[in-house]
Amino acid sequence: MGYYDITVPRRLELSHPNVHHKGLVHPRRIMQVHDFLYITEGEWEIFLGEKPYLLEKDDMIILHAGVEHYGNKPCLPETKVYFLHVFPEERDSFREISETPPHGCVKIANVVHCRGNLEIKKLFKEIISTFWNGTPQSVSKNSVLLHMLLLRASEAENAGSGSEADITERCINIINSHPERFVSPEEMARALFVSERTLRNAFKRSHNTTPYNYQRDLKLKRAIALMREYPEMTMREIALNLGFADDSHFSKVFKSVYGVSPANYKNSLAEKDEVPGISFMPISENDIVRQC
Repeated sequence: MGYYDITVPRRLELSHPNVHHKGLVHPRRIMQVHDFLYITEGEWEIFLGEKPYLLEKDDMIILHAGVEHYGNKPCLPETKVYFLHVFPEERDSFREISETPPHGCVKIANVVHCRGNLEIKKLFKEIISTFWNGTPQSVSKNSVLLHMLLLRASEAENAGSGSEADITERCINIINSHPERFVSPEEMARALFVSERTLRNAFKRSHNTTPYNYQRDLKLKRAIALMREYPEMTMREIALNLGFADDSHFSKVFKSVYGVSPANYKNSLAEKDEVPGISFMPISENDIVRQC
């Protein structure tokens, strides 16, 4: 996350479109300018500091001036990028930023996912074209265009951007907001303005599982809590409360994970006989919506 001053003229050192036909490992370096990259085709993993970012088509990353960045593996063959080398300004900041940006600055995530937002891509193209036109008005025009780019990136950041940890956290918030059903990876990716692949990779790295399996395990723990605290609930009620198609579907999933049917597990509770490997998640009555 960084702050960028939009009250002063912004200047370009260099800008260009690039095509990496055979794949390229991003060099390890610390630059004296901000490096704005926009992936128009392909895929590229780049580390900013110690954080890896997997960039896909229509992702934008800001590699901050003075911060080391590098790659560990080559981008996909035929990866296409736009890049802008932008001179930093005094109030631009990457480290030690507060929640609210200073007056006249915008806050932008390190990575901005621009799918469905073609304006940012158009601004990159126009800035590059203006830079190479070399007219007397090019410098002032590009200053205005860079301000527009920073503003649009800041707006897009609120819709869908951030590190893998950010994506995973917001994904879990979506899951927790819908305890009554399974949320598909497609729906979550669409809500976060990222690809399903980005979503799955983020989940895999942070939780070593898939979004579906995370939901499944969470729902099964809630089912166990319901059986413990509300023994009068039927299997059908539990299944429908948690988004399973029916009690048969619920029973099949429960047994595939725990090796015992939910009915047998519930019977073991009545007999005060614990089943090894099954944990307990407390649940409040507010979490329950009875369905008959």
